[in-house]
Amino acid sequence: MMPVLSAMLATFYLRTTVETVAFTGAETQIETVEAEVTGQGRRWVYVRTDHDARTLRIRADSDLRAQLDPLRAPGRDCLRIRVETGRWGIRRTLIPALFDRAFGTDHLVPCSTRRDAEAQ
Repeated sequence: MMPVLSAMLATFYLRTTVETVAFTGAETQIETVEAEVTGQGRRWVYVRTDHDARTLRIRADSDLRAQLDPLRAPGRDCLRIRVETGRWGIRRTLIPALFDRAFGTDHLVPCSTRRDAEAQ
């Protein structure tokens, strides 16, 4: 049990250290990208910015969740999210925290055809 806990803590601290060094005091670039909606839950929407990226969970309001249909129409809906690039090309997404306002329909956009061309 102890080696597993140690490995989990070491991973967390390493990730926190790398993020701190990559973004603190650095000249960062913030861009808005389309993140494809891959699923949804009771309060959450699951998105991916790239095919290689991990899935992110974003809190969404009921109006936005009512307009999404990721299972019947995959690749149709995208959300505009901000991505910050720091030192060494490390990227992080800027999504609402727990007590921030949830994403609404103002972030919803149809996925561009450019994403379809990248997948092929």
